[in-house]
Amino acid sequence: MKKLYRSCRFLGAMLLVTALGCGPSRYSVSALAVSPLSLMVSTKSDRTLYVVLDPAKVPTEMTVLVNDRDRGVKLTEVQEFVSRDLKKAFSTYFDDVQVVSPDQSRAQKKPHVVVDVKIERVEVTILGGGLGSAALNWGMGMRASESKDYLYAFAGESTSTSTFNLDQLFRAMFEKAIGEMLQAYSDKKVHEEVLSLP
Repeated sequence: MKKLYRSCRFLGAMLLVTALGCGPSRYSVSALAVSPLSLMVSTKSDRTLYVVLDPAKVPTEMTVLVNDRDRGVKLTEVQEFVSRDLKKAFSTYFDDVQVVSPDQSRAQKKPHVVVDVKIERVEVTILGGGLGSAALNWGMGMRASESKDYLYAFAGESTSTSTFNLDQLFRAMFEKAIGEMLQAYSDKKVHEEVLSLP
């Protein structure tokens, strides 16, 4: 049994190393079943939340560095992280969440809440034994439409758990990113501030 387990670990390690180290490869965010844990709230904000999707800050495609080197790995449909995953995450806190362009956000007249998002870097680190972890360097800021100052800002490097499966690496990376952001949102009692907006 131990011999079979070691063989499976070796095979998994080789699959990860092969996937990342043997020429160009592409992985789509839309194909990942991202399902972060969400916290329960008793009252949602009746202000519309506009999540701004700016292609200059969140590109459609990104290079994935592997051990700090460009090995031709690409992450595609990256904007799904904003348009699908962040939208779903914030739907726990707001009655209406819409993903808009920067111009659409500025055109809104009724008081609302704005979230700006940026993604700066994605990197996979191959660890000992062929295990890998994925890290997302990203940030977001939330403000009331009447203000230029953020009432909540988050920035960090969110790192997945270690595994042999590349799809699981990326999925866990995005889930960790949203989970860390929402935990800080809760710990800092940001939602109470949002609910207190006139």
